[in-house]
Amino acid sequence: MQKPNNQRYSHLNDSAVGKCMLCGKQHPKTVNGPARRAECRKCGKRGHYAIVCRTLHVSDVKVVHGEHEDSFFLGAITVKDSSDSWTVTLRIQDTDVQFKIDTGSDISVMSEQTYEALNMKPDLTSTNAVLDCPGGKLRSTGRFETSTHYRANKYCFTVFVKTGQSVSNLLSREASAALGLVQRIDNVAHSPSASVGLLKTIPVRIKLKADAVPYAVTTARRVSVPLLPKVKAELERMVKCGVIEEITEPTEWCPPMVPVPRKSGQVRICVGLNHLNQAVERERYILPTLDDILPHMAGATMFSLLDAESGFWQIPLERESAKLTTFITPFGSWYSLDLESRTGASTHKNQAALVRSSSSLLLRHEQTNYYTEARYAQIEKECLSVVWACEKFSKYLHGLDSFVIHTDHKPLIPLINNKDIDMVPLRCQRLLIRLMKFNAKAEYVPGKLLVVADTLSRHPSSTPQLGSVELTDDITALEESTRAAWPVSCSRLCEVIESTQADSELQVVMKYVKQGWPKYPSQLPEYVKPYYAVRDMLSMCHDLLIYSDRIVIPSSMRAEIKGKLHEGHMGITKCRECAKQNVWWPGISKEIQVFTENCTYCQTQKPAQHREPLMTTPLPGNTGKTVTLRLSNMFARWGCPDTPVTDNGPQFSGQQFQNFAKAYGFCHVTTSPYFPQSN
Repeated sequence: MQKPNNQRYSHLNDSAVGKCMLCGKQHPKTVNGPARRAECRKCGKRGHYAIVCRTLHVSDVKVVHGEHEDSFFLGAITVKDSSDSWTVTLRIQDTDVQFKIDTGSDISVMSEQTYEALNMKPDLTSTNAVLDCPGGKLRSTGRFETSTHYRANKYCFTVFVKTGQSVSNLLSREASAALGLVQRIDNVAHSPSASVGLLKTIPVRIKLKADAVPYAVTTARRVSVPLLPKVKAELERMVKCGVIEEITEPTEWCPPMVPVPRKSGQVRICVGLNHLNQAVERERYILPTLDDILPHMAGATMFSLLDAESGFWQIPLERESAKLTTFITPFGSWYSLDLESRTGASTHKNQAALVRSSSSLLLRHEQTNYYTEARYAQIEKECLSVVWACEKFSKYLHGLDSFVIHTDHKPLIPLINNKDIDMVPLRCQRLLIRLMKFNAKAEYVPGKLLVVADTLSRHPSSTPQLGSVELTDDITALEESTRAAWPVSCSRLCEVIESTQADSELQVVMKYVKQGWPKYPSQLPEYVKPYYAVRDMLSMCHDLLIYSDRIVIPSSMRAEIKGKLHEGHMGITKCRECAKQNVWWPGISKEIQVFTENCTYCQTQKPAQHREPLMTTPLPGNTGKTVTLRLSNMFARWGCPDTPVTDNGPQFSGQQFQNFAKAYGFCHVTTSPYFPQSN
């Protein structure tokens, strides 16, 4: 009897039988199903049946071409009493009809009641147009063509008639524009006012603290020549706007003014009110958060965004408080009539540098290099001369839209004009950062065109001008931060200063720091020579000699300082690390080592548990004796062999083993030397 077809794979494991994803039937997964070469009737691809095809089912849609229905949007359709509605009366079919101007409506609409009241009713044309309005979709009764005129404008348009008692007459956007009732404005014109607005509030009164110290300067900050007319024009504009007034009487508070250039080319007048801000008693006002505001906005449908132009100018000041805002300018002193909200702004010679304007020589400047600057690379020297020139004549250059630097060093042109600041050497980076406040462009002038020899470069000064090097605010800040980092009290610091002044050795060193060191150390006294190797790291601060950021201790206090460093009985390395943070003198590292090693307490508390030294193992000297002893025990138990075969080890080739073989009467045979295969 033949077995059913579904039992043809019964010899396989039942766990391997499952539903095939290609044909949808049950058969072992290891057997190729019948759908491997079949073509799908659904997607047309091979390898599966249509019943298991994964292609998404797409229903065929029959396109039925019918009559096209127009759709129009109506911004308003219901009647609502409003006092601010825009209405107009037009003559329609020999009847005066009142329309509501609706710029959001695509068509004009008339109620059926108004249509019945016309003296000359036109015939209605049926329409399938759909009217979309906020209340839903509507269908009109019909439409008619009519004409009207408003003032000198005539217009023919279509009116749709709608059934209903609450339907108002609407005039469409197109009809309103054609009759001149509305006009589209694409650009909003801004007419600048002569004065800014003022908030309807009481004038602000500035309250000063009881311990407030007035701050006033008597000289205005210098303003570069290109910015002077812009500053004057801005001050005049502020006077016309009623923001400031000129004052001639002296005031206790008078900070300087700083002009800040804008991108538009104008300037912004800033006043350094830092001292006044520190002396003002501030009024606290908690600003509401978004969570506090949202409940009040419930139900709101319209929102306004208001931006107050020059908002702080719109808050008036009391007359007495206004005098506290007095500031000085090159054109006189002024005080604000409105609340100030400004911040201070700060602005900040190898070869002869020429500054030219319209091919006319204005000024010349000479600067001699220091011995460190003389070792610069040539391109760094050229870049340094440009920086010197721009900083020297910043009064004429700062604020210019652009100016040209002429140089005969061609490699300097791409360095200034094109190179990114992070792609140049570090020293050139620092120089280019100093040039960033100038809008300069470099141009190359060949040396053959310099028909007039540069006298200043050919006859420089013998020594650099010390007065030409100015300490910047950064150096001053570094000095103060270094002073604040010293872990020493004021009284203790005064003791160090007095001891330094009484120390003849340090006084001589400080003299060399001020006046300069000789070229050779042999020209120095013997006790000063240890300082010569570190002369570049020595400086003076608050009548103290400083090594880097560490105080140089006079000889009378060094023993006491060493005791302080070793006060916690730390080791040599820890004491040295502590000294590196604050103090220094020649040979301090060696003196700390000697002081720590000679400390009595440290010697008594030194650990006494020493490790046991390593014991050497004696070398074996009786190898042959050990072998004969082991073999004699083996021979006594198993018998003596006739011919033992061994290698050529010293334990077998020695005289002791030969005597052992003769005593036991066996023939000893050794393998071939240097032939380990015979072992």
